[in-house]
Amino acid sequence: MSPAIIVAEPLTPEAFAPYGEVLRPPDAIDRQHFAADLVNLRPDARLNLSIVRSPVIDLAIEVNELEHHPYSAQAFIPIDVDHYVVLVTLNSEDDLPELPRMKAFVATRHQGICYRPGIWHLGMTTIQRPGAFALLVYEDGTANDCLFCRIPAARLDISMAGVLS
Repeated sequence: MSPAIIVAEPLTPEAFAPYGEVLRPPDAIDRQHFAADLVNLRPDARLNLSIVRSPVIDLAIEVNELEHHPYSAQAFIPIDVDHYVVLVTLNSEDDLPELPRMKAFVATRHQGICYRPGIWHLGMTTIQRPGAFALLVYEDGTANDCLFCRIPAARLDISMAGVLS
């Protein structure tokens, strides 16, 4: 049986809304607040700021594993990135990824993302060259900070996303 193929589309706030929020700079000289969306569901967890270096892919990869953070939102802000992949799906009632509902997006250097708690996703992966992100997530140092799930192989195709130059 051949792997399912997931075709990426450009990241838009509307398409990403079921999974979280797209973070963009304000249009004018001003401040844009996102702090209310960085949800923490554990009172003993502390906010962790990390810098993440991501691997690079070409136009297609095989995905065998997803991760999620059941008790915290997770925000990524591009630092040194051209384009990156966002692969997501909702959490099912049995706490597993809803594989038939996987969606993939290609984001630009001007778009950060904030996953809602429990959203299953691919680890940060850049396109064309390695990249770096600032990461904000609440953690308490236990295994429940980040859970992983092996999935049947799915092929992620970003060639048709229409945002690469």
